[in-house]
Amino acid sequence: MAAIIDLAGKIKSILDAVTAKSYTEASVSGATVNGWADALDLDYRGINKASFVVENTDGANSLDYRIYERVADYAAGDDEELQAAFTLAPGEKAKVNLRDAHSRIKIQV
Repeated sequence: MAAIIDLAGKIKSILDAVTAKSYTEASVSGATVNGWADALDLDYRGINKASFVVENTDGANSLDYRIYERVADYAAGDDEELQAAFTLAPGEKAKVNLRDAHSRIKIQV
């Protein structure tokens, strides 16, 4: 009987380790002019799915954004384009859902 209880405890520990934890990253705001800036540079290791909201809070100008990923090595790998540049109209929001493993995610505006 002790072996069954011990196994149940180990299974619970494994499930706790792989269950995604939820947290909210602070919002970032600012102005960009004719260049790309990192709005989010996230260590994505250990995360298997996430959602992000990109919002253009400007009332008159559009906002371009793009998403880069680093698949393998967080520190030394190369960034690869995950989503090409996309334009948001003034006041528009876009929800980005990621469902794959990555080591690093960058959203640039």
